[in-house]
Amino acid sequence: MLTRFFTLILGISANISLADDLPLSIEELLTSKNEVRLSLSLDYITSDNNRVFSRTRNLNIGNNQSITVVSVVDSIDRNQDLGIFTLGVRYGISSATEVYLRGAGLASHTRQQREDGARLSRSSQQWEDVAIGINHRLSEDNKTPALIMFADLTVAENTSRDGYDFVYGKTAAFGFTTYRSIDPIVLALNASYRYSAERQIQGDDVDPSDQFLINPNIGFAVNNQISLTAGVQLRISTKEQVNGVSNENFATRTDLELGVGYAPNNKIRFNFDVRTNISGPSNARVGMNVTYRWQ
Repeated sequence: MLTRFFTLILGISANISLADDLPLSIEELLTSKNEVRLSLSLDYITSDNNRVFSRTRNLNIGNNQSITVVSVVDSIDRNQDLGIFTLGVRYGISSATEVYLRGAGLASHTRQQREDGARLSRSSQQWEDVAIGINHRLSEDNKTPALIMFADLTVAENTSRDGYDFVYGKTAAFGFTTYRSIDPIVLALNASYRYSAERQIQGDDVDPSDQFLINPNIGFAVNNQISLTAGVQLRISTKEQVNGVSNENFATRTDLELGVGYAPNNKIRFNFDVRTNISGPSNARVGMNVTYRWQ
């Protein structure tokens, strides 16, 4: 019963983190050999920023996943609502290794006031990126905590705010998930590094900020179908450069994360979570993930 329950706590939305699909048994965490898991995620993010000058933004969409979005170049005040749709598939190639494919789309509405006093409002909808990756189990939860490593590559990214202008193979990430289960508690730690190479955006050479994430969290079994999770995420971002000149500072932010998981049976799982910032630029996120296990 608890083994099935803990599949709610550390989940992959076909990307880097195992942080919402953590089982009591490591065999339940990765996709079994020749098994397929399909996932669908919907995220709503709202943010308020003053004096925004960056060309790109790294948006975290849960499970330690991020996408790079082309942003405004100049603004004195900006409020933005974003809806992010993510579709993923995972396939077990062995009992210890799975591969995954993930695609993300974005709808946004931005309201901003420029330095000259002009007030602007705009909306857009577009496909953002496609990523592939691998998760591999190095150790089980026995004498030492369980350890799973991952690596992924964003094979295509949209660099246009209106329409499509793709770059290829410019972003990669790697990291790990480790956990210890102490029935009915699971203690976990996720860490990742995301590297973004220079690319052309609207005629400029833009080197987006790189990002390091560290995410300790705890899960608690309410019963065999319901789980509760809580965690803190620390995000450290390097300076973005445009045409060789840094236009923003090295930045850190800390977020509080709360979640609930529901597994009505061993085929389907629902995860709901919210995130709000404790320090750093102001934004909030509400997300839902559905995973279907297809054997």
